[in-house]
Amino acid sequence: MRLNLRRGGSAHDSEKHDGTGGPSGPPAAFATLIEGRWLWVAVDAQPGRLALARVDADSQVEQVVDVPTEAITDQPDHLGARLDLAALDGHEQRYDVVVVPPDGGTPLSLTTEPLPSALGHTSIDGRTQHLLVRAPDGRLRVRTTLLPEAAGLLGVRKLPDALEVTLLDAGAGADLAILDDEGAVLASWPIDERGTATITPRTVTHLEPTTRPAVTGHAGAWKPVRRRANDLLDPRSAAPLPQLDQPHADRPLLRLPWSREAALLVRIFADDEAP
Repeated sequence: MRLNLRRGGSAHDSEKHDGTGGPSGPPAAFATLIEGRWLWVAVDAQPGRLALARVDADSQVEQVVDVPTEAITDQPDHLGARLDLAALDGHEQRYDVVVVPPDGGTPLSLTTEPLPSALGHTSIDGRTQHLLVRAPDGRLRVRTTLLPEAAGLLGVRKLPDALEVTLLDAGAGADLAILDDEGAVLASWPIDERGTATITPRTVTHLEPTTRPAVTGHAGAWKPVRRRANDLLDPRSAAPLPQLDQPHADRPLLRLPWSREAALLVRIFADDEAP
């Protein structure tokens, strides 16, 4: 893959200032995060290799971490690499993007101009989010955070007059539900011992048209439902899940789309609403 090299951007995505300074390192000629997992980065050609180095609470570089890395060799004037951040899934941490000298000496943290604002995507495990940010002192940094606990969608099965929605880690005695803006239940469906909730037309025909996040649990302890092993830049483009149709009509009554953040949504249609 050929890098479209650039320097800087317009809007910025920066971390909260922590009052610390940092080393002045080589500027990044290109840096982007793809599909919430792949970090593509390049600097002007120089000895060494590109890597990540963990930083402590005072933004001091601690140690280089090993992640699967593929060198990009089709840009002779640049040192480039693709790093697989999925190896960092499951842990909250901050990492500087660095050049490690050939002799294994002190890593040099890359610097960057303000970065374009970007919407975070989940990594492949569905519960970790990697963000490419600019530290207060200008260093290029990967910030890894854990998303709130969620259930995973195992499958959706269409029956003649219902949908069966099966979840992973829903919890004993839980419901599948949609809530209003105040947290009140608009509709809920009990989850059986298989982890399956059954949605029938009569449970939703009384509702106004709406699109709401699907949640599971019980009052006061709801959690979202996320896409398992998310590998799409925009999960909204995923293959459609089975839908529930209007009784006695060839029109949708309920669909289960994905949000851009890989969370399951419930969309209710009006009787005469076109899909």
